[in-house]
Parts: sequence; structure tokens; C-alpha cells
Amino acid sequence: MKINLIPAILTVATLTTTILTNDTTPFQYRYEIRADSYHPVEEINLYYYKEELIDTYERLCLDMDMIYQESAIKNNLYLFEFNSHIKASYVDGTIVLVVGRGQGYVIRGQLRKNQCDSETVREKYYFLDLFK
Repeated sequence: MKINLIPAILTVATLTTTILTNDTTPFQYRYEIRADSYHPVEEINLYYYKEELIDTYERLCLDMDMIYQESAIKNNLYLFEFNSHIKASYVDGTIVLVVGRGQGYVIRGQLRKNQCDSETVREKYYFLDLFK
């Protein structure tokens, strides 16, 4: 009787622990950036913010073990606020940057999980660098 009771207790304890500790969405290696408005300059700025977000994420997390990446991002959200108009947050496993009121264009994408992943797609408007 005791032999059958021990596996049942262990199974119930494991299931209970799993249910109770899984109350947050795990880090999904995603980002979202919301522009202030639908002005064409705001759309262009989104891609510069995207570059900064990717660079900051890679400096912060790629050399770190996966189990620590989520807490590192939550504890260092201020690093993603590149200027005074940006507010960074962590929502449902995604890094979210809101520029100004955040009522404009939105870009979303995935981040690399580790050094072995393929390179992140980095779109850039080279002709815009001529006007800076």
C-alpha cells in the first residue's frame, strides 16, 4: 500500500508545484515598438529604435544563460529607454517600447535566443543617412 501511495503523492506534488509556479508568461524573445504618430519621420525613427533595442538586448542577454535572461531584462528596462520620449516595459514576455503616446506605427519582431541563432534582420534606409 505504501509503495502505491508514494508515486501518487509525488505526482500530485509535482503537478501542484507546476501549476502554482507558472503564473507568468515566459520570455518569448520578441519586441514591439510603437511610434508616437503616423508621421513619416516617426516611421523612420522606429527603425533606428529597433537597431538600438537589438544592440542593447544582445549586449545584455546573449552571453547570459537562458534562465537568467528574463529577469535581466525586467531588472534593466531603463537600458531600453534611449531618450526621454521612450518608455520601456515588459508585457507578456515581450519587450515593448512606446515612443511618446504610442498611437502611431507599430513594428514587431523576434530577437535571437543565443549566439548560434541566425543574425537578426536589420533593415536600414541608407539614403536617410545622407540627410543627417
